[in-house]
Amino acid sequence: MNHLADLGELKGFILDRNRMQMSHIYKPVMIQAVLSRGGTATRDEIAADFLARDVLQIEYYRRNVVNQMPGVRLVRDGVLVRQGDAHRLAEPFQDLTKAQKLELMAAREQRIKKHVAFYRDQFKSKSTGYEIPLRAARHRGLRAPP
Repeated sequence: MNHLADLGELKGFILDRNRMQMSHIYKPVMIQAVLSRGGTATRDEIAADFLARDVLQIEYYRRNVVNQMPGVRLVRDGVLVRQGDAHRLAEPFQDLTKAQKLELMAAREQRIKKHVAFYRDQFKSKSTGYEIPLRAARHRGLRAPP
């Protein structure tokens, strides 16, 4: 294992494509996550930075997820209206007060936490510690949280 001795070597390692080989953005983003947090970053912080910087995932969600499942359903249910490339609140909800918006955001956060907790508790893989993806859980006949 080669250990880098100084700042110049670390910078050279980062910039040299033969030394720091990359098939994706993970290595430089992980270094940035640690640097930007004073020298230490948790797995959750690093994972969040991966998601924030992964333009390929963002593009995938923009093209394949936003308009298909949640977008279509929320329009169908009268929550949103689609206008070109954007979504807006449906007519009955356009003039909500700040307090009403905060109430809805709290309800949304409660629903997300309940959903995540259900899947984290129910479908954690014993062998790896990684969560089984939702699609795989549904494929196995497991139902959504209450």
